[in-house]
Amino acid sequence: MKQTQLGQAHTVSMAGVLLLVLLVLMPASATAIGHVCGSGGNYTANSTYQSNLAVLNATLPGNASSSPQLFVTATADANTNGTAGMVRGL
Repeated sequence: MKQTQLGQAHTVSMAGVLLLVLLVLMPASATAIGHVCGSGGNYTANSTYQSNLAVLNATLPGNASSSPQLFVTATADANTNGTAGMVRGL
């Protein structure tokens, strides 16, 4: 019986060591998997593009909060001055 308990303790400690080694070897920071646009955009005031941004800004957060996955994408006027947006809620 003591041999079985000793074997279980050894297995648990080896699993702990393996976990520690994996944590040490993991990169310190995550790498983004997508493109993040900056806030330094340039567009004409009162343009169609600005109106499209306003529409997306008004609708995306509400749509994301009502989504079971808390994730939503949308486009506004995709044919001319197309604007796309994506929101991921927490």
